[in-house]
Amino acid sequence: MDGLSRNNKRRLNIFMFILPALIIYCFVVIVPIFQSAQYSLYEDWTWNKNPHAEGIERGFGNYVDLFADKSDPNLPAGLTLNKNPFPRSVLNALVLVVLSVGVQLPIALFFALMLSRGVWGEKFYRTVYFIPVILSAVVVGLIWQNIYRTDAYGTGSIGLLNAICLKLGLIEKEKQWLLDTDSALMAAMIPILWQFIGQHMLIMYAGAKGIPKQLYEAARIDGATDRQIYMKITIPLMKPVLKVSVVWAVTGSLRTFDQLFALLGLYSINDPYKTVPSLLMYEQIRYFNFGESSAMAIFIVAESLILTWVVNKLFGKTDVTY
Repeated sequence: MDGLSRNNKRRLNIFMFILPALIIYCFVVIVPIFQSAQYSLYEDWTWNKNPHAEGIERGFGNYVDLFADKSDPNLPAGLTLNKNPFPRSVLNALVLVVLSVGVQLPIALFFALMLSRGVWGEKFYRTVYFIPVILSAVVVGLIWQNIYRTDAYGTGSIGLLNAICLKLGLIEKEKQWLLDTDSALMAAMIPILWQFIGQHMLIMYAGAKGIPKQLYEAARIDGATDRQIYMKITIPLMKPVLKVSVVWAVTGSLRTFDQLFALLGLYSINDPYKTVPSLLMYEQIRYFNFGESSAMAIFIVAESLILTWVVNKLFGKTDVTY
């Protein structure tokens, strides 16, 4: 140690501090990813019958099957029905990505900018907005199930959404929001958007509060309006935290599972318009089809990495100097 320079000692200390977390991360994240990649090259690992059995190797066949047409050849001529829900589930996940980036983040940014101005009750609102984030997926699912509830048992009690829509004349009768194919997926996505607005708001709020006040004072002296300050100073200097929020929103949308599972359950798997890849992967695991489920998992990982790379390219360099 005596022969090491001061910088090398500092680097060694940093490495020793992060080493335990790095080891845990490798065993919990990195190793399972490589194992899943291995399993995805096999047709089936029948561990439910024989724990020591190995699957039939089929290369990239599982990946091909993810997008293969599985129509029933016994259907009458002219009638086709693709029984493979995975391609549509990928599109559903991308819809959630668009909603997260295009709806959730702008709302979070609006609240963050409003609170960062030092409004009355700033701490109170900051806490209230963050409360949904700490709720579990099951709790959020139960809350929104009650909001969407119909009077299925004739008790005269219906959910808030149906009550409002009936009162305003938007619907003629109660609507089963989580069962109808036209509305189920969107109804399940709204709670996800609602729950994590507070998380992104807090990240953006911290970024906005970290901008030196001298920049705002100088801009106001030069006659800049609030809109010009936001567009020319605040948002450009928040670029690093905005990139973090976009990456989290994109990757979180692609791998979302628990919220949709709590709201829709496994019944949605039979309807390709009401499912996402993670739900299909879970269904394959339940039936010990580890080959195809691992291929789905690797596809989600690859999809997340590619879109993360795209986001980084779009944002470019995010180094900010004041």
